[in-house]
Amino acid sequence: MKTKTFETRKNLADELADRVRGLVQSSNWPPNAYLPAERELCDRFKVSRVTVRRALGRLVNEGLLEAIPQKGYRPHPVQDGADKPLRLAFIAGQIGANEPWDYVHAGILNAFQQVLLPKSMAVVAVGVKGRAPAEVLKELLDARVNAVALDTSDPFMQDAVVKAGLRCVIVDAISSRTDLDVVLQDNHEGARMAVRHLLARGHKRIGWLGPTRGYVHWSERFGGAREGLWAAGLEFAPEDILQPGNSDAREEAAVLLKRRMESPDAPAAWVCLWQKMVLAAGDVQQAQERKLDLCGWSNEREYRELLAPAFLGGEMPAMVTWRPEELAELAWERLELRAREPRVATCRINVKVRLAEPRSATSVLKQG
Repeated sequence: MKTKTFETRKNLADELADRVRGLVQSSNWPPNAYLPAERELCDRFKVSRVTVRRALGRLVNEGLLEAIPQKGYRPHPVQDGADKPLRLAFIAGQIGANEPWDYVHAGILNAFQQVLLPKSMAVVAVGVKGRAPAEVLKELLDARVNAVALDTSDPFMQDAVVKAGLRCVIVDAISSRTDLDVVLQDNHEGARMAVRHLLARGHKRIGWLGPTRGYVHWSERFGGAREGLWAAGLEFAPEDILQPGNSDAREEAAVLLKRRMESPDAPAAWVCLWQKMVLAAGDVQQAQERKLDLCGWSNEREYRELLAPAFLGGEMPAMVTWRPEELAELAWERLELRAREPRVATCRINVKVRLAEPRSATSVLKQG
């Protein structure tokens, strides 16, 4: 059984940092109060001054503490009480610091801006791909951020944000932590919805175009699609599960589907639950001049502004859609609730999905 005593020199500073972190994050810690002097910490925890300085240095790097010359260490001001107004950062794990934002993440960022605009507030946009958590935390603290909508499943980034004491909600990603709220598209229900739509159109054999594991959206959507087939006593045939390397691999997906469609027993109906996958299927459909019954997935903005022009002159396939605005609203509500009630139970909230039936691309563009 692991004890709470400091047993090994290797973990001494880490264990002390954990003890001090728990001390300053407790509800009993007075606002703006300084930590005891280094000598007092040495005596209290029976460690050397070198160990104390290493532990405090790590908490400074995490952003939990700030060092004030001639005075000592105290919790960073972002730790001040729950009545302090939230200042939000949207962190995208797939975007580098100097990279342009892709359409999906730019859409979510815009949704957060729309939610905060009536409150006369702004959101800080932070791309973190390839960056160390300590560097990201410094940027957040310099910007006086005290709340984070975190779009990454990276456990190291999640741990760093939590240890820094920032209020956090995971958006459009997943977490193995039990102390974080998650707001995510309803992947299971959307995939079941797509399969039910194709079954209702008379198809008994349906194919899958897209990755199936390695990322939460991939595994949950594939699982939901299989559940939809099982409910009808059906299953994907192994040869009808086409898996490109990732959900953005449009050209690879088109090659896989084109090769499969050369077989006379290839299904005419395909579940393509990502924007690039449904575009790849559209490429094959156009090249082979063969009608495919498709069901894709996109947010409502992508549906109108990206997919409709791609299918202009023809019919838009059925599409599972969701609203980034709803994701942003739910995430912000959760952050506000946790600011008022820090001990409220964590949960996962699914963003509602809807099915857009097949219709002409022209009518989608006219509707706006």
